[in-house]
Amino acid sequence: MSLSNSSDDLAQVLGITTPAPNDISLYFFHQIIDFIIAAWCLISIHHISQSNPSLNASFSLALQRFFGALIINILLITPIIIGLSEIFFSLTVKKSQPSMFSLLSVGFGFYLCIRFCLTSTHYLITREGLIQSFQTTWKAGIKRVIPLFSYSMIVYFLLPVVIRQFAAIASNLIVEIAVALLIAFLTVFSLVFTYRFYTIFMQKA
Repeated sequence: MSLSNSSDDLAQVLGITTPAPNDISLYFFHQIIDFIIAAWCLISIHHISQSNPSLNASFSLALQRFFGALIINILLITPIIIGLSEIFFSLTVKKSQPSMFSLLSVGFGFYLCIRFCLTSTHYLITREGLIQSFQTTWKAGIKRVIPLFSYSMIVYFLLPVVIRQFAAIASNLIVEIAVALLIAFLTVFSLVFTYRFYTIFMQKA
């Protein structure tokens, strides 16, 4: 079997296809809306825990801190995007195996995402700036990577997989409603779990 055929097969297995521009725009728009709502809910949970519930104040603060939290997430996933882009280019255009750089870039990106997985949460619910939030969460995670890895696996892998599995079983209106409610519950649970993990983790730092 030739190298080109092997690359095509690998690209097909990985599900790598060329998306339409409209699909990309809708995807990013949807992600931004979801991010704002998640930030709003997370700040609301924090205010409720502080016995100061106010949806308007939470939403206002979410909008103020949104761009900073977005920058944090972009910085963390940039190495992964660079690595995956190089892999995509190698498999679909160059018809060759991915380079070691792309694999290292993806690995380094995953390490950063795990190591700083609480940075955006810290930035959202505190008054600290971007650099200080990175410094604080870095110091808090020294010699404590395993709890961060476990948290990342639950929030960024396990729960999304469960949600996708439930979304796939929707076959009629009643089931769709039940699945939507279940997905909403899991989403809220993910945010509450994130806030609870963050508070306990930072208290023990």
